[in-house]
Amino acid sequence: MGKKRKKKRIYEKIIKIPNGVIDQIQQDIKSNSVKLYQCDEVPEVFIHKDLIHPKIFEKCIGVAVARSACCADNRNYMYLAGMRIDEAKGESVTDFDPIVMVSNIETGSESPSGVVAFHSDYEGRTEILETKLVDISIDELKKEVKGKELSFNIAPKRLKNAMHFSAEIYRKKMDKESAGDK
Repeated sequence: MGKKRKKKRIYEKIIKIPNGVIDQIQQDIKSNSVKLYQCDEVPEVFIHKDLIHPKIFEKCIGVAVARSACCADNRNYMYLAGMRIDEAKGESVTDFDPIVMVSNIETGSESPSGVVAFHSDYEGRTEILETKLVDISIDELKKEVKGKELSFNIAPKRLKNAMHFSAEIYRKKMDKESAGDK
């Protein structure tokens, strides 16, 4: 009999969103948009021990930020995710662990907390690194990533999936929190 691989447990936690993060996202991108930042363009406020940890940022080749409104919830959902280089089954991959946060649609006021889920399971979370270059350093890969803003409708599927997955995690986690079921 072969060894059974242990499935990674999804780890979710509520985090405090540092001041200025939501303002920066609302300033940088329009609603229903996704922005890809080159690493040298990432606002400093995004690099924080409770957001994209500085040690993780060193392994990133870019950062994605998204913003999309949900009228039913009266919330603007936003996420922040470093595109981290990792290894899976002997191949180089990019990995996404989005951090979701919200603001009120009408007032723009932020909610002071967000949710991060590590080892998530949604389509596109981990993808094989598409490069023809062999033995390329992370610093060289960072130069290949170009920043741009896209409408949410035409953004790559993995980015849209990250937003929908993150919003669901936020709803479930915050509903439990407000019901007192920590």
